[in-house]
Amino acid sequence: MRIVIVGQQAFGKAVLEAFIARGDEVAGVFAAPERPGARPDPLVVAAQERGLMIHRFARYSSDEAQKALADLGADLGVMAYVLLFAPPEFCAIPKHGMIQFHPSLLPLHRGASSIPWAIIRGRSETGLSIFRPTPGLDEGPVICKSASRSVPTTPPDRSISTRFFRSGSRPSSRPPIWSSRAGRPKVPRTRAGRLMKAGCVRRSRTSTGRTTSISSTT
Repeated sequence: MRIVIVGQQAFGKAVLEAFIARGDEVAGVFAAPERPGARPDPLVVAAQERGLMIHRFARYSSDEAQKALADLGADLGVMAYVLLFAPPEFCAIPKHGMIQFHPSLLPLHRGASSIPWAIIRGRSETGLSIFRPTPGLDEGPVICKSASRSVPTTPPDRSISTRFFRSGSRPSSRPPIWSSRAGRPKVPRTRAGRLMKAGCVRRSRTSTGRTTSISSTT
């Protein structure tokens, strides 16, 4: 199948490499414009290494962008991490329209920060959804249930954050801010802690007893 990749960054690169591995013909790549001082876009770098045609339009609604897509004669457009608005007339140009890859189990976590929000919310699973793009933000219909693959965690993991940060992580060489002796926390190594030790400040609890504050003794 002759396809066009529309996307950017590492997610777009991964999708590009997956379709090449499948044996599909990549007619060209559409990526976001280069920003001054920014690191090279991994998708653009991968496309350059393979000698693919690359387009970097500021607006996919422009006549130039739509003509460039039409000239490629693609059977299918594949969108992966697209931050520029792609209007319906742009998405309708390939013979079979466009599909979009999204790194969450839609309708959960729409938008560009879907992976961080899955971690923040402590989701026990995440996955990949493939859907038909519409003018709404990741609101298009999912193609089929089998297109969404969940990635469950296994005990003792409590959230997907363990999986995201397990590989390559190293313990910090800096001493911990809090340490415990006989179950009681020590004063942090901060200016406030040193003042407290010297008797210049004291610790007081709130009415709930759940938080502490530091106030002057003078």
